[in-house]
Amino acid sequence: MYNSQTFEYRQIEASDYSLYRENANYLLGLISDWANISLSEITYKHVIDFFIEKFDIEIVYFDKKEDWFYDHSPYVHERQIEVTKTFAKRVSGFTITNGKTFKIFLQNFTNRQRIIYTLLHELVHIFFHCTNDNYMQIFASMEVDGHYPKEIIPFEDEANVIASFLYLNETKLIEYLDEGCSFDMILSRHNISRRALHNRLNNYLIYSLELNPQVALNKILLPYKEEVFGSEAIDRIQFVMACPKKVLQFIRAEIP
Repeated sequence: MYNSQTFEYRQIEASDYSLYRENANYLLGLISDWANISLSEITYKHVIDFFIEKFDIEIVYFDKKEDWFYDHSPYVHERQIEVTKTFAKRVSGFTITNGKTFKIFLQNFTNRQRIIYTLLHELVHIFFHCTNDNYMQIFASMEVDGHYPKEIIPFEDEANVIASFLYLNETKLIEYLDEGCSFDMILSRHNISRRALHNRLNNYLIYSLELNPQVALNKILLPYKEEVFGSEAIDRIQFVMACPKKVLQFIRAEIP
């Protein structure tokens, strides 16, 4: 289950992130082999197509609005379900399964990127856990009230991190940064929301480049987001990316 209001971003332990990244790369490798394309060529469309072919999935929308999926996706149920305003406010998506078939319920956001991310989040649950009876028992026990029991939080952390990799994997992110792309250029090229790209970059700076979280946010990410003309911010990112780890450890806590 994904709740955008209360579970948008959480800083997690580096060891947990490393495990989630390993799992994400394993899944991306399978998708790369299946589609016969490189990692940098994988888009959310390839991910969705992979899951639709490998799993018995049906998507049902709630909270009626016009939908971008309907025109071309036979795996989307033709009818939408109505829910209360409270439910729609607190729940973005959830999955019901008997371990063999999977019905994904998604809130029909007007923001296309939000729908994509929520769907990827639910697909991660399916791939890594939804055929596990113990997981389904835990999942069924939670109340839909906008708060996650502590035993659910690791599953949600995992789904959020891996979904972010499925949306924009590290190989492609590094390619964009090596090319000198601005924040807005990546938004345009990759069809990703500002919030999702912000979180993806923040995780890359903290967990992959091992920067202090405050340095990553205030001295790297925020200037990069605001840079329209010039190249000072992207040059700084490329400098950090190019530093060997032994050198980087001396500047990790404070970058001029």
